[in-house]
Amino acid sequence: MFGQIGPCKSCKMIVDTAGHDPYCFVEFYEHRHATATIAAMNGRKILGKVSYHDLLVSHKGQTLT
Repeated sequence: MFGQIGPCKSCKMIVDTAGHDPYCFVEFYEHRHATATIAAMNGRKILGKVSYHDLLVSHKGQTLT
């Protein structure tokens, strides 16, 4: 799904065994593909539920949101 906007470097899905909704971390090669994905996917229904996305950027060991 995310690869339609740009090539993904990695994607890790987290499935909570306690019954919470799954979520995933997607890493793109280019920042512009990450921001385009957020713009395209935020607020859309996926598997019947509205999805929300945020950006996490790592730069030289510092993590920013």
